[in-house]
Amino acid sequence: MGNKTILTSATLVSITGASYTFLVTVVERSYFMVFWAREKIKNQLEEARREARREGAAEGKAEGRAMGRAEGVAEGMARRDHAWRAWYERMQAAQRDGRPFDEPPPRSPDQEEAS
Repeated sequence: MGNKTILTSATLVSITGASYTFLVTVVERSYFMVFWAREKIKNQLEEARREARREGAAEGKAEGRAMGRAEGVAEGMARRDHAWRAWYERMQAAQRDGRPFDEPPPRSPDQEEAS
């Protein structure tokens, strides 16, 4: 009977050792998979953030250009209107005073580019 108890203890030690080895292997693999998944998700998030920044920058540039064009057009119109008003006021003053007025009207940007 004594041998049977020793054999059972040896069997238990072997089973416990094998279970421990299996458990360590499973935990190591699980840790690796969790680490790998974490890194993959982190990389995907970083790439999504980079892409969002690129898209935001492109949208900002486009909006800036559009605003710049609109402001440039408005500024050009204001200059043109100012030139025409000044010319018209000089013409009206000459007519009131009975003076001849032979000053040509202001040129448009299209006419300036053609000459």
